[in-house]
Formats: sequence, structure tokens, C-alpha cells
Amino acid sequence: MMEPRYSQFLLMTRYSFLAASIVALIAFFHRLRKVDRKNRIFEQKYLLALSVALFFFNDPIFAVTLLSQSFIPALFSTIFVVTFYCLILLFWLVQLERVSKENERKGTKLMRAWKIVLIAVTFCADLA
Repeated sequence: MMEPRYSQFLLMTRYSFLAASIVALIAFFHRLRKVDRKNRIFEQKYLLALSVALFFFNDPIFAVTLLSQSFIPALFSTIFVVTFYCLILLFWLVQLERVSKENERKGTKLMRAWKIVLIAVTFCADLA
């Protein structure tokens, strides 16, 4: 078992960042509501998804993971982290493609099969 003071510091730090991510998510969502759904650009939609994933990345069940002897909370914590990493990797890949094909037709499909396969492989490899 860890030292109690260190555990308390770790819990306070984690939940402080969790609270900051909640505040940022609410502020972003409040600002995004002012824009009509049809007029939202890809980055706005995806940043909303990344903000929600950031909440879970900051591990809201960390105290349960720290205090319990079960592997289930640790499994969920790992899934939260891996999901966030995969989402941010997908966002970077899509942005790279959009920047590299800037002069092409704007209506092209953003999700290509190779990106989805890459993210699935990354997700499975990170869980292993």
C-alpha cells in the first residue's frame, strides 16, 4: 500500500484536473450551443468528443481503482486512457489528411478504412 499522504496528494491532483476538464467541457459546450448544428465544422464536433474523452482520460474512478483489489476499475481506467489516445490519434490523422489535400474537393469522406483499421489495431495493442 502507498503512503497515505502520497495517496491523498495523488487523489487531490487527479480530481483537480478532472474538475478543470469538466469546467472546460461545460464552457466549450455552452459556446458551441450558439452555433447551429448544420453550421458546425468538423473540428468543433470532434473537439466536443475529445473533451468528453478528456473527462474519462482524467479517470473519474481513480479512487475506486486505488482502494479496491479488483481488476475491473483498473481495466476501465486502461480503457479510458487507450480510448483517449486513439481518438486523439484519429483526430491528428484526419487533420493531416485535410491539410495535405486542402485543394481537393471539400466533400470527400474523412474517415477512410485504413484509419479505422489503424485505430482498431492501436486500441487492441494498447489493451494487450
